[in-house]
Formats: sequence, structure tokens, C-alpha cells
Amino acid sequence: GGGGGHCVAEEVAMRLENLRPAHLVLKSPITYITDCKDENGKGRLKARLATLFPGHSVELVGVENDYEAGINLVDIIDAYEGRPGIILGNVARREGEQRRSKWPNGPPFSWLKLGDNIDVFTTIDGYILSVLQSLTGLKLEVELFDIPSTVPHMGLSKSKQEHIIHTQFRSYDFLPRLAAEIVGGRKLPPSGTFSDVPDMPHALCWVDSFGNIKTNCIASDAGFEVGKLVTIRLDRQRQLTLECFSRLKDIPDGVVGLCVGSSGMDGHRLLEIVQLGKSAANTLALHSGTPIEFVN
Repeated sequence: GGGGGHCVAEEVAMRLENLRPAHLVLKSPITYITDCKDENGKGRLKARLATLFPGHSVELVGVENDYEAGINLVDIIDAYEGRPGIILGNVARREGEQRRSKWPNGPPFSWLKLGDNIDVFTTIDGYILSVLQSLTGLKLEVELFDIPSTVPHMGLSKSKQEHIIHTQFRSYDFLPRLAAEIVGGRKLPPSGTFSDVPDMPHALCWVDSFGNIKTNCIASDAGFEVGKLVTIRLDRQRQLTLECFSRLKDIPDGVVGLCVGSSGMDGHRLLEIVQLGKSAANTLALHSGTPIEFVN
């Protein structure tokens, strides 16, 4: 009799485990792309996520602007390779009269399910979702979760609800909790949907630790061909003419060139402005967030 009871208990335990949301069973990795990248901000965000998702790995990617957030979102999705993973993204600047009138306390947060395995929770203002939309060729539509209308459905005390609704640190007090509630299976009523993801102009989106400048452009945007010269206009006063190279190692010393880099997804890799052994960004005095135009 005792053995049979033990088997039943194991079976019940297995059934309960199977009912748990997949991300929690698998301890899916979490990546947070954020413009709160000082040590205090990073430490608090990581601690909050580690508390809400025990046993999960948590990585933070610090960004300066929505151009950087957009390319990093694509690169993290690419790194997950379709396997289960969770991504949070927050670039929510609130200065400027247009922003203040449009979003009283910053833009709402959104949830996007990519395929069966990847859940993305981000702000919606600016270009954070734009590179993803461009490279997938999809018209993205996300569910919105406004803080005052969502918090009452989270099972929190009145005092905690009030704190979250009025917080200055929304990406700490609300966004990780939103992800945890939805990933954990709670059915939160969305406050709307959003599909007006803007097209990001061709731009410089990221400078890596070697000074390589990643763009949001694919080869066909520039008419890229090895050996061809491509002219890039930066503004009314300045333009560059760069030769296209197959790989970084093919670029002669002292030359800044254009090549297809490693960033991107789904067979679409993005162009980079690079210099062998030196920083192209320093040589050309370029930075992320700069729109560019290819000149025929």
C-alpha cells in the first residue's frame, strides 16, 4: 500500500510540474535592455528580477538611446535561437512637451509573444521595436499594459498598488512584475493594443568595444558588393566614401571600410563601419543615434 501511495504522490507532483508555465520550469534566461545603466540602477533591476524569477540567469544590457535598444533587442532574440527566453526593454525618456502631453508618466509597457518560446516586454515609444519589425518583415502588434489599469489585477495590497502607480522608477517597480505575472500565467487584461511601430531611418545604432559601428542596414540597402565604393551622407556638410570588404581581416591598415557584421537575425545581417586594429568610431568621430543616407 505504501509503495502505491508513493507512486500516486509522484504522479500528482509531475502533473503539477507540467501545469507550471514553461519559462518557470525551464528557468528561461532573462535579458534586460535598459537605459538605467548606472551601478545603482543595474544592481536594483537585477536584484528585483532575481527575486521574481528564482534560479533564472539575468543579464543586463545598458543602452544610451532607442537606436541602441532596437539593435540589441534583435541581437538578443537572435542569440536565443528560438529557444525559450524572456526579454525586457526600457528606454523611456520623458522630457519634451510632446512626450509629456502624449504619456503623462512615460509611455505604457507592452507584451509581444514571438513564436512559441520568446516573450518580450518593452516600452513602445521611439525605435525600440523598429529593427525587429524591419528584419522580420512583420507588422508588429503588441498588447499594452498601462500601470494604473493593470496594477489592480496583480493581487497586490492597496499600499503597494499606490506605490507602483506613482513610482518614478517604472522599469523597476512595474515592468519586472508585469513580466513575472504574465510569464507565471496570470491573465492580465490589456489596456489596448499598439501597432504604430515607426520605421527607423538608416542609422548608426551601436559602437562596440572595438569601435566598430553597427548600423540597422542590410547589404541591399547600400547596394553592397565587395570592392565597390559606397558613399554615406551623415549630414549636409559631411559624407564618407567607404570600400566594401568581405571580412574585417581583409581591410588594409589605416583604412575604414564597410562589411557585413554579425548582428541581425533570420538570415539578415547588418552592415558595420569598421577599421582593423583601431576604432572606426574614434577615427571618424561617429556615435550611435546618427541617421545616415546612402548616396547613389
